[in-house]
Amino acid sequence: MPTFRGADAMIVLGIEAGSVDVATAAALLAWAAVTAVVALTRFGIRRELRHEGRPVAAGPEPALAAALVAEPAAVPSTAVATIVLDLARRGLVDIWRDDRFGVLVQARPERARSAGLGPTPAWSNRVEQAGDGPADGAGDPPLAVHEIAVLRLVTVRTTPGPLPAGALFQEAAPSPALWRDELVAEAERAATRFQTPRRRRVRHLTTASVFLILAASMLAGFTASRRFVKPEIETEGSINSPAEQWFFVFFLVLLATVTISMIVTGGARKEDDGRRRGRWRRASSGLAADPDLAAAGPEAISVLGHRLVYAAALGHAPAAVEPFTPDESPAATAWTARSGTPRPIVIRLDPAIDTDTHGGPRGAGSDGVVHGRRGYDGGFGDPPGERLAVGEVVRARRTPAGAWWIAVHDGASNYAVARRIELNDADRAPGVGAIVRLARDADARTWSVDVLEPAAAQAVVAARPDPTALLDIADLRQVFPGSQIEALPPTLRQIRIFRVRRAGSPKLTIQCLVFTAGPLRTLLMARSRRRRLPVPGEVYLRGRVRAVILVGDLAVAVDITGRHVENRRDLLTALARVVVARLGVPVGNPAPRPPARL
Repeated sequence: MPTFRGADAMIVLGIEAGSVDVATAAALLAWAAVTAVVALTRFGIRRELRHEGRPVAAGPEPALAAALVAEPAAVPSTAVATIVLDLARRGLVDIWRDDRFGVLVQARPERARSAGLGPTPAWSNRVEQAGDGPADGAGDPPLAVHEIAVLRLVTVRTTPGPLPAGALFQEAAPSPALWRDELVAEAERAATRFQTPRRRRVRHLTTASVFLILAASMLAGFTASRRFVKPEIETEGSINSPAEQWFFVFFLVLLATVTISMIVTGGARKEDDGRRRGRWRRASSGLAADPDLAAAGPEAISVLGHRLVYAAALGHAPAAVEPFTPDESPAATAWTARSGTPRPIVIRLDPAIDTDTHGGPRGAGSDGVVHGRRGYDGGFGDPPGERLAVGEVVRARRTPAGAWWIAVHDGASNYAVARRIELNDADRAPGVGAIVRLARDADARTWSVDVLEPAAAQAVVAARPDPTALLDIADLRQVFPGSQIEALPPTLRQIRIFRVRRAGSPKLTIQCLVFTAGPLRTLLMARSRRRRLPVPGEVYLRGRVRAVILVGDLAVAVDITGRHVENRRDLLTALARVVVARLGVPVGNPAPRPPARL
């Protein structure tokens, strides 16, 4: 009659087994089941992606995601133009050719309003199917973060009037090249949600398999060490202790299960990626052979539709993407549409930026801008005293030395004078489109600037805004008057930390965190309950120290930590209002009903 070794022993199929033995068997059976499901999924992947003649419109990936699979080298140079063409296909943007200015682009006001844009940048990725036109975007997935960023910029720049395609992204912040690279990085992250359902299933099952392999190996080691019988004679090269027995069985089971999983699971991922790449390369070859696509300009999007979008993304429509290439040189002509029609603006450099003499020869200055002998305010022979200039900022640049200069246009002439402005470290330079008043004394070399009408925040046109563009020292000085404020060195690009010291009060730590969809955003929103804050848009108080602003796929959090903080909720509300304004959320945005859980 069998005897029990302990309270956890049981008889299974006539064999004495403890709870560890049962757990080991269960883990191995679960791993075997997961591996079998992955093996069956591989056959499904082969059937799903074997359609040779599948049309390009079927996707499932959008154009930019398809290009990242088939022709990743072509994506950086065509990404922005591809997104604009796709927005035009959906009916959110108008593109046409003008005899004088070439290709013009403008956001459609009626569609912008239905998409939550209005006269201000977008804050939602929910696009209503409104408006007319042959390309209504019906059946398209919601706009991704990088697509929202492009639509925001087009809306901000073309609200006064249309602009040439090449001038549209000339002033993208922080620079056209960096902004484009940021869009491509966001597109790569967004492409994962367009994977096939079976491909996503393989990814989830693979993650579960890893945990099951580790659990089964450890439990098998415990089972072996539990049943270890000490040999009568200990010899070298043999197992002489429970620890050695545990390690030997753990390594043996781990090696066996990993080998089998790599054969079954690893091949599924590689096979899916290879077949997707092959399918899109076949589609790319078909698009490359179409002469209509190679010669079509961007205005042909209303006729060619998605075929032109995919051809542009895969590098087979050079005429469609060429007009969107911005001139990034400092001496490039600026543009304004404030009068309702495009107006080219020549940039002239105020000689006071580089030299004290007014009679130097005309030429390019150290900033690459054309020198002019005539100033914006009537030349350099003005009477002594204060000099004034009022107009629209059409160019804003920062020199490698850290100095700022802006070019201001009066709205009537065909040129704007670039002037060096005086800014403190905590001040923000006025953006393109702002109406400013400049002033300086006769002997001063820099101009003081007073913003009369602010431009749309540069943060709204970034796919992933810089926290310093949403909250800076100048903002904190208004919320904490009379306090000493310092910015700590950043540890991550998504996080900025400020330290606030007040006389007679404990020091405070202010954090601004920016995350798009992903695991970090999930951790940021870990609390299940949330209370609405009296701020436009979706702004919630989570716990006691954090205000969270939700803007589409973007989550921005502001934390205030410290001991004995008075009016913490009011402080969080004030900081959240600053962030919401920088993100371009309209003041009249109605508050949605908060769900119980995120």
